[in-house]
Amino acid sequence: MYLSGSTMGTTYSITVVSPPENVVHAELQKDIDESLNSLNQQMSTYINTSEIMLFNNAPVNQWQKISPEFLDVVILSQKISGLTNGRFDITIGPLVELWGFGKKQHKGDTSQIPEITEINAAKNRVGWQNLIVNAETQSIKKSVPLWLDVSAVAKGYAVDKLVELLEQRYGVEHYLAEIGGEMRVNGKNRQKKLWRIGIEKPALLQKEAQQLVQLTDNAIATSGDYRNYFEENGQRFSHTIDPLTGQPVRHTIASVTVIANTTAEADALATGLNVLGEEAAIDLAAKEGLAAYFIFYDNENPTAGYRTFFTDAFKPFMN
Repeated sequence: MYLSGSTMGTTYSITVVSPPENVVHAELQKDIDESLNSLNQQMSTYINTSEIMLFNNAPVNQWQKISPEFLDVVILSQKISGLTNGRFDITIGPLVELWGFGKKQHKGDTSQIPEITEINAAKNRVGWQNLIVNAETQSIKKSVPLWLDVSAVAKGYAVDKLVELLEQRYGVEHYLAEIGGEMRVNGKNRQKKLWRIGIEKPALLQKEAQQLVQLTDNAIATSGDYRNYFEENGQRFSHTIDPLTGQPVRHTIASVTVIANTTAEADALATGLNVLGEEAAIDLAAKEGLAAYFIFYDNENPTAGYRTFFTDAFKPFMN
C-alpha cells in the first residue's frame, strides 16, 4: 500500500507492507491528511492563525497555553539547543527572514546581504534561553520579542506522529514513512529484508547515493546546504544560519545525516551538527555516541570532490 501527498511545503510518502486486513486505503489517507493538517495548524509560520504565529505575535512575558504536540517540539528543541551550545535554535526566525530564507523570499533585484547593524538587531531577538517553558501548565512565554521557526524539527516530528497513527490505530508493523526526505522505518520491506536507504551525494543536478544504510525501527534525517543557498559576488551563502554569529555558516560540511530513535531527534541533531562545523560536530557526535555520517567539501570547493566521515555508532548501519 502506497500513500502520498503534500504537506509543510514539501511532499510525504508512506509505504505499508503487508497491511492488516482492517486497513482501508481511503480511511488511512484521510487520517494521515487530517493529522498533518492539525500539525500545520499548530506549527506553520505560513498560517497566520497557527499556534506558533499567535505566539510570535504575542507580547513579551505573556504565557500562552499550547497543544501537547507543539509542547513536545519545544521541549525537544530546547534540549538539542543545550546539547549543541545553541547552534540548534528554534528562535532563529528573525535571522532566517533577514537573510531571505523565510516567508519573504528574496527577489534578487537588490543585495541580499544584510548590514551588520541589521544582523545585530535581529540577533537581539534570538536566543533559546529567552524562551521559557512550563511543562506543567503546558505553556510558553518569551522574555524578548522572539520569533519561533520550527522548520528544522517539525517535519521529523510529523513523521513520528504518522508512525504513531500507523502503529497504534492501524496495527501496521512494516512501513517506511517520510516527509521531505526525513524518514522512519520499521519491520521489513516487500522483499522481507531490512530497509535500504541511500544517503544522497551533495549534487544539484542528479540524485545519486553516496552511501547505503540498512535500517529497521530507526529514523534518519539529513541536513545539507547544497540545495538552498544564494550566491552574490562569487560568494555562496547557505540557508543554514548560525544563531551565534547571525550569518550563514561557512565551513566544510556539505551534509550531515543522523540515525536516531525518532525522526524529530534525528532532524534536529542533523541541523545542530551542521551548524557546529566540522571539528566541533565530530567531537560532539563522538562524545554523545550519535550515529552520524558527514560529507565534507574538499578544501571548501564543491567542484573538488568530497570527503566523508562516520562515527562508530553509525558503522552497524552501513551496507
